[in-house]
Amino acid sequence: MTTLFPISVKTSATATLALAFIFSTMACKNSQSTASASADKSDAFVATTDKEASDSEYMKAPSVEPGAYGLVALAQCPTEDTHLSVVMADDGESLQILYDGKELQTISDEDGFAAPKEESQVHFMDANFDGYTDIFVGPAQSRTYSTLLIFDNATRQFVRIGSLGTPSLQNFMLHPASKTVFEGGSNSWCNNSYTKSQWKDGRLDAVEDLTAVSDPAEYGANGVAHAYTLRSADGKDLTAADSVDKLPEEWRNYLRALEVE
Repeated sequence: MTTLFPISVKTSATATLALAFIFSTMACKNSQSTASASADKSDAFVATTDKEASDSEYMKAPSVEPGAYGLVALAQCPTEDTHLSVVMADDGESLQILYDGKELQTISDEDGFAAPKEESQVHFMDANFDGYTDIFVGPAQSRTYSTLLIFDNATRQFVRIGSLGTPSLQNFMLHPASKTVFEGGSNSWCNNSYTKSQWKDGRLDAVEDLTAVSDPAEYGANGVAHAYTLRSADGKDLTAADSVDKLPEEWRNYLRALEVE
């Protein structure tokens, strides 16, 4: 028969100190790892925040206060931008868009752009009310040589709206409160036509068209019976009037801003 004797385990003072040192070291390493992980997360947060701040400022549109009648005319929009600049070719067949002095994009005649350098002006604005800077190129009075370039944040490129001369872009004005665009001008010595448009899926869609004929003798030839004829984009007659005062308020305001009575 085997007899079992209890075993008494005694821990020396030296062993106790050794164990205490080991546990202390492990705790310190865990603390350092936690602190390092926190620092990494903090750095990542700062980097993300900086990037978001940078993205929020990228192509940020200039702030332009509406003028008379709540409209923003082309002349109110700045001709210089903090980051963007436009370099016109001498022949007017192409332009370069630079961001902080580096080429971002080239627009050529093949893209539907053409404007003699000496006749062109550049204005920066938020033409489609999305908060990003857009570019208007061309003299304010010439529909033939005006081009509207809208910044597409998804592709980080500028996109030309319509084709050369369509929309006319003559007498171009923005109405930020209603997010509408007015433009138009002379078709002949007695006939002016204007369009009110809104943005839809990245394009400028006509909502209403106004025909103004100054000579009553020419009403028939122009398909109208009054000095001012307002129609919907699908051709439905909305208003016919012989004076600006009889038109809807937004149209009265636009024509008055053009000094048309």
